[in-house]
Amino acid sequence: MNSINVTRFIKLQKVILKTYEKAVETAARRSGISADEAEALICLFERPNHKGTVENIKLPNAEETVKRLTENSLTEKNADEITLTGRGGITAKSVTMTVEKFFSRMLEGISPEEQFIIEAVLEKMYKNIENN
Repeated sequence: MNSINVTRFIKLQKVILKTYEKAVETAARRSGISADEAEALICLFERPNHKGTVENIKLPNAEETVKRLTENSLTEKNADEITLTGRGGITAKSVTMTVEKFFSRMLEGISPEEQFIIEAVLEKMYKNIENN
């Protein structure tokens, strides 16, 4: 791959990521929380029984984020286990719906076969960098 293709690829990734971040920030603002809190709620919402640990939340400041969520009654913390409250579940669902809408728009007009290929290529790329 030449450097022009790599540069275009990286720029596209950055644009997609920034657009995703804007969608999360907008949803978070509507719900009265920060983008990091929204990401943490999404993470817990997608886990079985809406429970997890700080380690499950892949944020650099996960501990502080969980503390704020607990202080605002969006999560409960019992020892190492974090659980969404009813209010946290409603907020997480709202944010998740925005994220799902973002991905639906992003994949509009892309066939299931093309989506499979994109996923396979991204998975290979991830494994390449994970193993180095």
